[in-house]
Amino acid sequence: MRISLGLLFIFGTISLSAQVSNNLGVWVDHFPYTKSVDIAENDGVAYVATEQGMYRYELEDRSIHRVSKVNGLSDVGLSCIAYSEQFDQYFIGYENGTLDILDGDEIISFPDIRLSGNYSGLKRINHIHVMDSVAFIATDFGIVAYDIAQGLVREAPYIIGPGGGTLAVYQVENDDQYLYAATPEGLYSAPLSSAKFFFGNWSVDPAMAREIDHLAYFDGKLFVNRNIPPNNDSIWYKENGSWTFFPANEISDNRDLRESRGNLVVVNNFSARAYDPAFQRVKNWNSTTVGDTAFSPVAAIMGSRSDNFWIADAGSGIYQVFQIFPLEVVPNSPATRNAFRLQQDEGKIWVAPGGYDVVGTPVFNNDGIFHLEGLNWTNYPNALFGSFKDIVKILPHPTKENHIYASSFGSGLLELAIDGESVSIEREINEATTDGAMPSISGSGEHRVADMDLDADGNIWFSNPLTDRPLGVIRPDGTVECYGLGAAGAGANVLKLMVTSGGQVWQQIRNNGILVTRLEDGVPQETVRLGASEGSGDLPSESVLCFAEDQDGEIWIGTNEGLAVLFSPENIFEPNRSYDASILVIDEDGDGNGERVLGSEAINDIEVDGANKKWFGTANNGVFYTNSNGRTQLQRFSKTNSPLASDVILDIEIDDQTGMVYFGTDQGIVSYQGQATAGEKTMSDVFAYPNPVEPGYSGPILIRGLVTNAQVKITDVEGNIVFETVAEGGQAIWDGKNFDGLKVASGIYLAFISDDLGVNTEVAKIMILN
Repeated sequence: MRISLGLLFIFGTISLSAQVSNNLGVWVDHFPYTKSVDIAENDGVAYVATEQGMYRYELEDRSIHRVSKVNGLSDVGLSCIAYSEQFDQYFIGYENGTLDILDGDEIISFPDIRLSGNYSGLKRINHIHVMDSVAFIATDFGIVAYDIAQGLVREAPYIIGPGGGTLAVYQVENDDQYLYAATPEGLYSAPLSSAKFFFGNWSVDPAMAREIDHLAYFDGKLFVNRNIPPNNDSIWYKENGSWTFFPANEISDNRDLRESRGNLVVVNNFSARAYDPAFQRVKNWNSTTVGDTAFSPVAAIMGSRSDNFWIADAGSGIYQVFQIFPLEVVPNSPATRNAFRLQQDEGKIWVAPGGYDVVGTPVFNNDGIFHLEGLNWTNYPNALFGSFKDIVKILPHPTKENHIYASSFGSGLLELAIDGESVSIEREINEATTDGAMPSISGSGEHRVADMDLDADGNIWFSNPLTDRPLGVIRPDGTVECYGLGAAGAGANVLKLMVTSGGQVWQQIRNNGILVTRLEDGVPQETVRLGASEGSGDLPSESVLCFAEDQDGEIWIGTNEGLAVLFSPENIFEPNRSYDASILVIDEDGDGNGERVLGSEAINDIEVDGANKKWFGTANNGVFYTNSNGRTQLQRFSKTNSPLASDVILDIEIDDQTGMVYFGTDQGIVSYQGQATAGEKTMSDVFAYPNPVEPGYSGPILIRGLVTNAQVKITDVEGNIVFETVAEGGQAIWDGKNFDGLKVASGIYLAFISDDLGVNTEVAKIMILN
């Protein structure tokens, strides 16, 4: 597949500097670009391969351009990059075996290795070595020779293991006689003139018959790295048929070894160095010289401009070293790909990157907290707030500006004050600080608070699992109380929590249904457990994964075996009333054998947008978007048909102000500009955008600030109706065309807007210029 990047590079720049909420259907990547894996550079332009994407850095104007699955790359999970000077092309390898070729302003995808029915689980591209017109692709099964000029593989893969078996190849190199392969079983070689696809033409060097993971041909010598974990690697070189220890580099964990513009570059776990043919160091950079105690280089190259040295780092993007001056270069992005829970906050997004495993125990994540405002990310490492681990939920403080509550799964709740790029602990909430009001697990001091939610009175309710008081609350005055919930709640492993508009608190119990508690004047009164039995909830499964309340007060429940809806949750506490959930079925032919909505999909999250439509995030099958009753699928996003980084959806969050929908996956965050925004209570600030509509504009015209599902009629100045619609939540969309699908003439148009009852009305003027 061939994708043009001429406009995509431009969009990559625009998307970082301008709001995109008027560009319906636009995707934006929020991948981390800090974890570099490889680097290539030519003529002052560096391409940096990171785990989730790639970026281009241009020395001339110091500009950064992102390239990701959103705007051209085939996937996430990059593993290496190489450059062909002869063809002026960049070759990008992936962990899943995909190969992308960046050729000028186009990306050409070569998926043949990934799609091959052979070598399952062994397709990772470890290294790409360019020799003349051939790119030798080192994989976990062997070597693939890609003909650059022809754009194809002309011969069978080189399966070089003993007896013709598969053998992982870490790196490929050549001299003027042999092709070399670094493998777990040693250094293999085959004559360049031989049929290299025949394993019998490959042999292992008896002096290097142990794991070799890096190769370099430099100054007429073949250099190899003997891999001896964890930190005992040694470099040897072969000259005149004999192997000699390379004494200039300490024994360490060597991560990269390559010839680069007449120098030998060696990268280990603490430094990046370059040596001249006399083995004298010409470059030597470490944590002290770059000024970063977390310096963790993974690759380095000499610059095409002699004063430059480029270092790819595992946590800081790259360092562009000019003479003796290091410059850290990395796009603004979240610190890592972890996105366990997302939380909107008046146009901003908070990311809790921690987590717990399938049995509800901590995973000891140290990422801290990420925050998105506009298109700018700020990362708050947990070292800034007491090194608390596993932040699994963030909730903005209801009354204090720039304050948040954060749940540290295992340590309790934190009230944090945010000041620019700094954060401080205002309060810790746990058993000790509440004088026992918040009990810990068996008195151990451990609190696995998984979720919080705010009620209409400013109370923050939270789950306090595996204790005799599993439901907690922070009152507006800061007082903390925890409540027992009877036999159903005693010791329950409660995780996700939701407060409903009907005065109920819903708590997910791991593998045991749902606890529903009725509140009265902010105090729990009674609790019922919903399960899979008829008459007691009739859920598809007691392994409940999520729930959400829609604008009609209905509760949508996602389980590991599909979807259910409780249309009348108030029935739970009414005598002799059924509170069994309903399974939605689409029975188009009326024979009673319809299909369940979403079938038996495991649903990790459900979100309701401003138009009461439903977003479903599944555990293994991407995202589904339906109409308000769930029976009509409006969109389906998966890894194969969209920029989603993964089909494993952990969380979905909607920015109600803009309609931007954020998808947190196990491979990072992407967002999609949806159509629906939250409706206003009154129409006091209605506006159209863009306005005026300039000549040549072909995008949507948005009318915002509307009450939910307002009726909109657009007329010309003579009163002729040219278009009518119903708002998507608080936003109406007009394509600038009349009922016949023709573009309207230049002039002033009036949008007459009213609610369902015709009580709340407004008029907006729109100028069209053709």
